Amino acid sequence: MNTQKTNWVTLKEAINYTCLGNTTLRNAIYSGTLKASRQTGKILFRQEWLDKYLMFGKQWLNHMEQAEFNREFKNG
Repeated sequence: MNTQKTNWVTLKEAINYTCLGNTTLRNAIYSGTLKASRQTGKILFRQEWLDKYLMFGKQWLNHMEQAEFNREFKNG
């Protein structure tokens, strides 16, 4: 039995956590700036993916921030 706490959150929980709207999060998924999993049939996020998106996923990043985000996004 796995008693380890998971850090997966649903779309509804992600909306509450990020204070962003449903459409904003879905558009971020579709544009590729926010990772999500649909293996269970639901949209699920790891909390670290949401944190990275909140920190770096906005528009108007400078080149260094964009490079760091891309590097982290591909590795995370």
